[in-house]
Amino acid sequence: MRSQIAVCASSDRSARDLLRHRSVRSFAEPLKRADALEVGVRNRTVKALILGTTFIAGLAAPATALAQAKDAPVVGAGLSFLRDDGETATGVTFDLAQTIHRTGAVAIGAVGDVSFNHFMADATTGATGSTAASYMGGVRVGGRAQRVRPYAQFTLGVEHCCGSSDFAFAPAVGVDIPVNRMLNVRAQVDFRTVMLTDSHVNEQRYWFGVSLPVGAK
Repeated sequence: MRSQIAVCASSDRSARDLLRHRSVRSFAEPLKRADALEVGVRNRTVKALILGTTFIAGLAAPATALAQAKDAPVVGAGLSFLRDDGETATGVTFDLAQTIHRTGAVAIGAVGDVSFNHFMADATTGATGSTAASYMGGVRVGGRAQRVRPYAQFTLGVEHCCGSSDFAFAPAVGVDIPVNRMLNVRAQVDFRTVMLTDSHVNEQRYWFGVSLPVGAK
């Protein structure tokens, strides 16, 4: 639906920005209802397939790795901030990472990531509130440098926002700073691209929290 309204209302503004503005949504509502059936039939199957496949893959990768690796899985959780077209959505992020192969200080593993961020309504601009939910999975490469544990990762999956589910991918970098053997302080930044029908949206997600190994002895 983001792409439908973007074509009808303006090609110069992001579709997500259009959907969050009450004036544009009001203008586009009749057109959206008229085109909903035709476009919905064409896109529903494809979007459902992408959503189901990527979400299952994102959750299955860490689970598969658990059976192959000796390192304990690491769970992360924290407060996140999603930047999209000048607006910031506050929310929470959770991830699960599992090392599959280790060579010296370098560890290669799988990661699954779930995030929920809410854009607040703004009466002065007419922006309506909306929530962006992402379900991602991919590969993480980590290392050790003195007292910090930096890592880089690449994930892909689905972002759902404003009634639409779209394919997304995100390279990211982060660092775990050990507090003790069982707890790390974490900071991470993602550079996410969301693919729309006729365009794309560039987002940045910053999240800060903690991570800890599960079942470590």
